[in-house]
Amino acid sequence: MTSEQIRKLSDEELQEELSKSRQELMTLRFAGAAKQLTNPNQLKEMRRQVARLMTIQTERKIIREANG
Repeated sequence: MTSEQIRKLSDEELQEELSKSRQELMTLRFAGAAKQLTNPNQLKEMRRQVARLMTIQTERKIIREANG
C-alpha cells in the first residue's frame, strides 16, 4: 500500500490497517525466528508499512491539534 492510498483512508480504516499490519509483522517475526520465511524481504517491507501508517497517523494528529 502506497502513501497515497494510505492518505485516502479514514481515521478508523487507518487504525484498523495499522492493527492488521502490526499483527502480520509479529507473525513474520515468529516465522523468521523459526527459519520459516520464504522471502526475508517480507519482514523489511512490513516494517516499512507499519512505519508509513504510523507516520500518517501522527501527521493527522498534529494537524488536528494545530486546527484546534
